[in-house]
Amino acid sequence: MNPLAWLEADMARHMLVEIPLIVAAGAGLARFTPAYARTAIARVDAFGLSGWLFAGLVMAFWMIPAALDAAVASPAMNTAKFASLSAARLTHLMSPELTGLPAFLAVDAPGSSGVLITEYLAADALARLRADAAPAVLGTVAISRGLEEHASFAWQASGQARHAVFHLRTVLALEWLVAERALRMKGIGGGAPLAGARALAADWDPALEDRPLGDDAERAVAALPALAAVVRSVIGGAPH
Repeated sequence: MNPLAWLEADMARHMLVEIPLIVAAGAGLARFTPAYARTAIARVDAFGLSGWLFAGLVMAFWMIPAALDAAVASPAMNTAKFASLSAARLTHLMSPELTGLPAFLAVDAPGSSGVLITEYLAADALARLRADAAPAVLGTVAISRGLEEHASFAWQASGQARHAVFHLRTVLALEWLVAERALRMKGIGGGAPLAGARALAADWDPALEDRPLGDDAERAVAALPALAAVVRSVIGGAPH
């Protein structure tokens, strides 16, 4: 059993171990936040009150047993949880206050859309994913003049799972596409631990002006399995 499955196999571990670990990881990553980002956040988070309020609401939601059960019992619900984080990161990458780059990573005249369309597409995929996260068994149907129930929803559930994977891949690919563009605009090279991911994106169109992004998005989707292998190798080779 992998560590995540072990944590989520028991409600107490899920609630009292995994969630605090996620919070601790976020606090640790905050140490590496650039100074300009901390300054921007401070404008709307005086004394940390807004941050603590948001974190408290999130923690309160995930302390509800029904929410934990849904995330564990429904793969689609669990997928939606991770997809929402990916979509949020994509949005942050377009914020000048956080990246120091132009809004929407646009390089043309003011008012250019840059990669704004990716945010729309990610939001659409996330909305569809959340809709598919509803348990298939909620659709109980009485048939044969009310004498029987069509109780097996295996086909519907498998269809929902298939759709969930498709939508998650869309969100992750769009986040990768936007992140690669931001790195190029920043002039950041492909040093470790980014070398493998940057190499996979090397053949994407280098043009930064407003243009259709469909071809690059399709390449990103197709390369997701290779990216997953790169991430596993980086994590596996990291010192523990």
